[in-house]
Amino acid sequence: MLAHRALVFRVPWEHPDLNWLLAEFRLLVNESIRVALRDDIRSRARLTRAAYLDLSARHAVYKQYIPSAYEVALAVRASGVGTGMIPLPDL
Repeated sequence: MLAHRALVFRVPWEHPDLNWLLAEFRLLVNESIRVALRDDIRSRARLTRAAYLDLSARHAVYKQYIPSAYEVALAVRASGVGTGMIPLPDL
């Protein structure tokens, strides 16, 4: 049996804009991970060339958040998630 660990911090707030921003950032990271895995990308420059125009057109966020999502995505990719070393969880 495979075990997955996660650390979750519940932080209450009452700002719908923050909920929306965090959800958009999560989507940016997830889509960036998919592109990096699909195209075997390991550098921020290559990920920018491969994904920026599409992500920028589909997500109405401050454009500086997109490269930040790349950093998270590449760190996750480097950790081995989704590469067979650490399997992705079934959702």
